[in-house]
Amino acid sequence: MGIMRTAATVALSTAMLAGTAIAPAFAATNGSVGASSTGTATVTAFVGSLVRVTAVDDLALGTWTGTGALETSDSVCIWTTTGGYNVTATGSGVGGGFSLSNGASGTLDYAVKWDDAPTSSTLAAMTSGTALTGQVSGANTTDCNAGSSLTATVGVEITETDLTAADSGSYTGVLTLLIAPE
Repeated sequence: MGIMRTAATVALSTAMLAGTAIAPAFAATNGSVGASSTGTATVTAFVGSLVRVTAVDDLALGTWTGTGALETSDSVCIWTTTGGYNVTATGSGVGGGFSLSNGASGTLDYAVKWDDAPTSSTLAAMTSGTALTGQVSGANTTDCNAGSSLTATVGVEITETDLTAADSGSYTGVLTLLIAPE
């Protein structure tokens, strides 16, 4: 008696589940028999949120002559599948700071600026490790090193005050730009 009840319960449960099954949103269809027959298939693809930075050049500030600041900029290309991105800059100084080293004990701080337009003169100041959000790119190719499709500008500056306080020598460091799609 218990086995019959269990079998009936399983059969009823299976029937109920079959009645509530949801058909997939995408389904292929087969054709019917005839002089011609048509079948259909749904084709799907997914493009993820991707980003690439290209046309990055070294930033040579030159030799300080005793007055004024040293500054330079570089136009780069940011391509993204989302159209929007954020940029986070970090330096090779302590804690990711924007600082150059002369290999001994001397360091020289610098500022980093960014704009989502090439050859811009109004760059936004950046803080090391903090994303600058809301940037936009119109690049339509993943590699726009050719120059005509550059989409953003990164700038660096060492103030006259910092240069005046620095020991003589050659200072170097690494600036890392992390681009992420938004």
